[in-house]
Amino acid sequence: MSIIDIIPFGAENAITRAELAEKSGMSDRRMRLEIQRERDNGELILNDQGGHGYYRATADDLDAIQRQYKQDTARAMAILKRRKAMREILKAAGRAV
Repeated sequence: MSIIDIIPFGAENAITRAELAEKSGMSDRRMRLEIQRERDNGELILNDQGGHGYYRATADDLDAIQRQYKQDTARAMAILKRRKAMREILKAAGRAV
């Protein structure tokens, strides 16, 4: 069974990581990789970070999609920010960045 078959539609039906691991029989790491693979393939798998878990959205659930978009953007920007010091050190050492 694919991970996408286990994740329900709608925030009100969200499934926690623990529940998802139990139903899928996958390790946490494998499960996160499968979720990422599905997302990379265009599946709208959302996680509002409130501990409620994962759920699928339809293209007309614009509020949920926008929340996820903002959440992902904030995470990406935080990663880019912490890379700045590493980049400066590597550049000063003559390393390609």
